[in-house]
Amino acid sequence: MKMTSICGLGQVVHVPIASVMKHFPQEVEAHLSILAGALQGHDYLVGDRFSLADIAYLPFLHFLPLMEVTAPPAVAAWS
Repeated sequence: MKMTSICGLGQVVHVPIASVMKHFPQEVEAHLSILAGALQGHDYLVGDRFSLADIAYLPFLHFLPLMEVTAPPAVAAWS
């Protein structure tokens, strides 16, 4: 069984990769929901112009199809 390590709050937990991948799309969708809320009524993540915050997210969004995750409309329009 393939294992992976998850680090957080000073702890390392070893879990099966299949377990992580099963829950990963749900975690990404929850994160995208927060992102969609931040974009509500705004063209950019921070301020009134394109910034490093916007640039930092773009590579992440290009991997959504590989995870079989669809971006919410506000996020898709922004990207």
